[in-house]
Amino acid sequence: MTELPDPQTDHDLSHGWLVAVLMHLGGSVDLPVELFQRDVLGPPDGSLYQVLMNTTVVPGKIRFSVISPPIAPRES
Repeated sequence: MTELPDPQTDHDLSHGWLVAVLMHLGGSVDLPVELFQRDVLGPPDGSLYQVLMNTTVVPGKIRFSVISPPIAPRES
């Protein structure tokens, strides 16, 4: 098996995991344009979201999960 990327030392994994996911899905995926519109949680580039990489869920597999930003408390 190929060596897994180390999130502690490989700081720019976004391109690599995107390519891996697209290859796993057959090379491309169609997404609704609405997914890139500004929402109440942040800008359309998703910069407030985080991606968690977990290698312990299933042996020999990597799980990527989107972590939503914390919602700021509303002022009363």
